Amino acid sequence: MENFQKFEGIDYVNNFAVRINSMHQLVEKNLSGLINSDNLKIIDIGGGPGIGAKITDKFGKRVKLLNVEPSNNIDEIPDLNNIDYSTLKLSFKDALKYQFPWGADMFLMISAAHEISLSNTKTPKENKEIFFQDIKGFLKINSKPNAVISIGFPNYKVGVTEAEVLTQREFVDSLMGHSHPPEEFFTIEEFKTAFSAEPILFDQTPMVLTGQTENETKLVANFAVFRISDIQ
Repeated sequence: MENFQKFEGIDYVNNFAVRINSMHQLVEKNLSGLINSDNLKIIDIGGGPGIGAKITDKFGKRVKLLNVEPSNNIDEIPDLNNIDYSTLKLSFKDALKYQFPWGADMFLMISAAHEISLSNTKTPKENKEIFFQDIKGFLKINSKPNAVISIGFPNYKVGVTEAEVLTQREFVDSLMGHSHPPEEFFTIEEFKTAFSAEPILFDQTPMVLTGQTENETKLVANFAVFRISDIQ
């Protein structure tokens, strides 16, 4: 089964997205300083029902944003005031072969990297190797000069124990219907190694889910920005 189908039939905006709001708050805080002019062109990879577009719209800039998403969530069009918003219902694998109408100044990937990786249906290590090979090729082909990629991604706190992971996963399963072991999530070190580059911005915060406190959660929300020209 395609990995994205786990999100079919879910009220993503009012259910799933609300419960991981700390991730979106982190993205919004850092993205506000990057989307600071009009006429930018943005490709949102795995943007679901337009979460990245809704965040971007708050900045009041006249930008063009294309949401590339395989699930039916893409059919839910967000209420936007400033953005020239369009959608492309494609899996990431299919997007690799698609001829985009323009190059991007920025790519967004919010809580999507691990799901795209899992769609390769191999071991976590192999999935990530394929993911990085694919994403690097995609970015190089579809970017404008000086383009960046902004990535929001979850993982576990450093030093978390197996017992703590199990407890956290049980909670996430009950809240959202699925969870991930640490090896399926990405770390900033994995991005840095695969890209052979340092991020120009990196920030993180405890990922507080509905029903947990900052001290209880064992998850972390991360936000990293890389220049495409730095990626090897």
